[in-house]
Amino acid sequence: CEDIASLSNFLIYDGKLKCGNSQVSRECLHVPNLERIREYETSSNTDRWLEYILDPKRKVIFLNYDKDERISEGCEKDNITNEGEIEIICQCLEAMTKCGVDPSDIGVMTLYRAQLNLFKKTIPETRYAGLETLTADQFQGRDKECIIISMVRKNDQNNSGSLLKELRRVNVAMTRAKSKLVIIGSKKTISSTPDISNLMGFLERKKWIYELTRDFRTAYKFPSNVEHEHSTMRRDKVESKHVKSATKAR
Repeated sequence: CEDIASLSNFLIYDGKLKCGNSQVSRECLHVPNLERIREYETSSNTDRWLEYILDPKRKVIFLNYDKDERISEGCEKDNITNEGEIEIICQCLEAMTKCGVDPSDIGVMTLYRAQLNLFKKTIPETRYAGLETLTADQFQGRDKECIIISMVRKNDQNNSGSLLKELRRVNVAMTRAKSKLVIIGSKKTISSTPDISNLMGFLERKKWIYELTRDFRTAYKFPSNVEHEHSTMRRDKVESKHVKSATKAR
């Protein structure tokens, strides 16, 4: 869509990239049951950040979690991961799928292979059937209605690393989204890369940055897999009893 294309124009193409037609430029993510997200709020005074990102009119959102100092990257044998960002991704996925978005319309992407591997270990493949999780390089030449990007880097040294300096990769990551792009990151850390700092300025001018509160991770509560499976089994048993009763009545 036009908003997503504007990021690529800012980073690489200097305004020369155009949407194929007006329908493409106005494309929105279809969220069939947006109102359902309020069923999972923990309080009436909650920070409704998931409702914000689900809004079909919001095509580009940068979720800045700098107010939650508990989230940071980890490094083991040069493999950099960020468990806090994976938790945010999981909440985004739960919100989208609970509100009717097909997992096959969603892609999760990162520049860091170790982060991708950690995500795959955290989330069973059967949890979101059809969801694709790839690195930016692996996503080259393909797209999804919605892309969620994990930027990973968050540290006290404000070291954004070398991968974010490769604008081609960053551009590929952002332009894989057809109708909604959600970027998860530490604005303070990744802004240490000059080109990304300029991009953050662009996002701020567009009002596309959402400042998460310190306790945003407790704003919603989704049922666990076990709870979901038990409720499904109970519902199936009730429906089975109704069918048997109806059969006997006939």
